[in-house]
Amino acid sequence: MLLSFVLFISAGVLLVRYMIMTHNTRELQRSLREEFPATEISKTAVAAQVVTSVSPSLPEVSFAPMQDYSVESAATPTQEPAMRGEFVSLFRKNHDIIGWLKLESVKEIDFPVTQRDNSFYVDHDFYGRKSASGTAFLDASCSVLPKAENMIIHAHNMKNGTMFGKLYYLLDENILINSPLASFKTLYDDGVYVPYAVSEVSIDPQSDKYVPLIKAEFKSLQERNKYVEDLREFSAFELPIDILSQDELLTLITCHGKEKSERLVVGYRKLREDETSYEVVESIRNNVKKR
Repeated sequence: MLLSFVLFISAGVLLVRYMIMTHNTRELQRSLREEFPATEISKTAVAAQVVTSVSPSLPEVSFAPMQDYSVESAATPTQEPAMRGEFVSLFRKNHDIIGWLKLESVKEIDFPVTQRDNSFYVDHDFYGRKSASGTAFLDASCSVLPKAENMIIHAHNMKNGTMFGKLYYLLDENILINSPLASFKTLYDDGVYVPYAVSEVSIDPQSDKYVPLIKAEFKSLQERNKYVEDLREFSAFELPIDILSQDELLTLITCHGKEKSERLVVGYRKLREDETSYEVVESIRNNVKKR
């Protein structure tokens, strides 16, 4: 009876801690969204904002940047583009921020993306505090400037629905066809992205569903095409989205399934200048095929 009581109390403590973590994560995401301009996911062209002045002082919680980003005045000649003005407030608080991700289909996926290495943000929040929820982060192999061919973003599949906990919504055909678009802004550019695959794969080389996911750059067009086709092969849907050699790719990855090696991967490519979001969405709605 004593052992049962101890186990009961321990379970209660863990549950309370989990509830507190969930609340804190949601409050953090809400507060971060308040500091970042709302993103309208559309084909509307948005010119990069120019920062005319930035205070050199930073809050106490700050991080050494992974890359040496610059925030320049329009009057200052530079070979690098100016940081977009909408990022300045959050950049002052964390130099590791490199972008902002928003999914049309999942309201919870509307948060900053960081980059340092592939371990720190696994269990730290945006302000560097220990957190089981972690923070969405760009794979360390990816470059923001110049931009990698394939921008790879990792985040936890949290049971409480935070981070990529609801990415699986895209496995629902109705949700996918009605809200397929994503927005990904970096410090220097932005873009609307359309999905070409929603795939359940494995990172175990011995598995029949193995796909080597971490490829920020491709050695050849053949390697690039194979990456895309591998994701298409294991996609839950056949999507009418073609991929050209110059297309910018975006890949979202999270844990999924019963095995540690299983992953849910959503592959996107950037909307082209000669496309409209309406046309692409209509094409998906009318031509998607569930496997």
